[in-house]
Amino acid sequence: MKKEKVPTVTAQERRVRAVKGKPVFYDSPRIKSAKALLVAHLKQHRLSKPYDSGVSLRVSRLFPKGRHKDGEYRITKPDTDNLQKMLKDCMTLCGF
Repeated sequence: MKKEKVPTVTAQERRVRAVKGKPVFYDSPRIKSAKALLVAHLKQHRLSKPYDSGVSLRVSRLFPKGRHKDGEYRITKPDTDNLQKMLKDCMTLCGF
């Protein structure tokens, strides 16, 4: 079984171009690939029946060692909103 590389792009990396003077946002090929990988993985874990009450989502992001020590908070880009947005969008697409 081939091990897939974990996506490293965020929703913050969307592209924009002007069409007839108006901004149009679109996903780059890297974002499209990351979304496809997330959706493929999430579909395997989809429930047969949706919850009928509120739920909680807890996500841990582990970054490669670098300038930050283990357990140290990251206060630079990308922020948590952008880290979670693509995951939540893909979860919604899959019916979570």
